[in-house]
Amino acid sequence: MIPVVHKKREIFGIDLIIFILVLIGALTLLTAVTFLTVLIICYRRERKKSTNSFSTKDSGLSGSMTWSVMYKTPVAIQDLDESPVPEGFRTFPITEKNSSLKQSKSDSKIVRGFRVETLEDYLINAKSSNLLADEFKRLVDGQISSWTVARKSGNLKKNRYGNILPYDRYRVALNTDSSKTDSDYINASYID
Repeated sequence: MIPVVHKKREIFGIDLIIFILVLIGALTLLTAVTFLTVLIICYRRERKKSTNSFSTKDSGLSGSMTWSVMYKTPVAIQDLDESPVPEGFRTFPITEKNSSLKQSKSDSKIVRGFRVETLEDYLINAKSSNLLADEFKRLVDGQISSWTVARKSGNLKKNRYGNILPYDRYRVALNTDSSKTDSDYINASYID
């Protein structure tokens, strides 16, 4: 009987079994690296999205309350001059009739300052005792100062919106050439 000699199968000079194991290991490693890369990209996008939006961890403020605070329309005062509204702008009807520049007597009950360390405790306590809603109701509503400079005819076209004007007291005044009148106006206010 003639002995049968089995020839070893080789690929690139490596045994076939070892080559298959190395190939499977490389594919597994490549799949793991791809999966981790996709996971990291998704995590970073989600983190970036959450830091760009206004959100707090259970702050107790509803979106509707925040919206109404930010977008109250100013209340007109009878003493202010009624300048013409430029083309492209529109005015909004004023709903309150009995308003004034004076602060209400209940303003002294509004808490005005917090230490950062105690803010979270205050918000938790205020949420449970309905204090935030009470403070919100006591806030001064409407126009609290005059905006005569913003309503001058030369400055009306510089306002992006016809109903959002800077108060004279808080407006940003530009450094100007003294030969031009009303050239120091820009629709911007300092934060008080």
